Amino acid sequence: MKLLTDDENFREYLMGFDELRVRDIGNEYIPTQIKKQSLKECAEYLCEYVHDNFNVSSIDLEAPDEVQQSQVVSYIDQLSRGMIHSFYDGYMESYGVIEDLMILNEYNRIELIQRLTGRPMDYLELINREILN
Repeated sequence: MKLLTDDENFREYLMGFDELRVRDIGNEYIPTQIKKQSLKECAEYLCEYVHDNFNVSSIDLEAPDEVQQSQVVSYIDQLSRGMIHSFYDGYMESYGVIEDLMILNEYNRIELIQRLTGRPMDYLELINREILN
């Protein structure tokens, strides 16, 4: 098990930082496709948010939930890369960002921790060495 980059340890470690800092810095490490997929997975909660914040009249708030979700997914599918980033940044909370950060490889996880802590990479790599149970 690795002290910093094992999935459970990494998740717990990130949850110990300021939520806004993790969200802001972590956003830079998440690819557009992952952001898009995460937004689609939240479609059932996004109907009113999209309707109110993006002035999207194609979402019928009176329609059944399944129809609204489908409309939100269609809206997300047609967004540009820049809009996906803005939408994700405006909507996702730190917990969602942390879950999306779980896709990072070991090097990127250490780099992210380095940016959050300001500690030297050599130090982080040293304490991340394999720990035997």
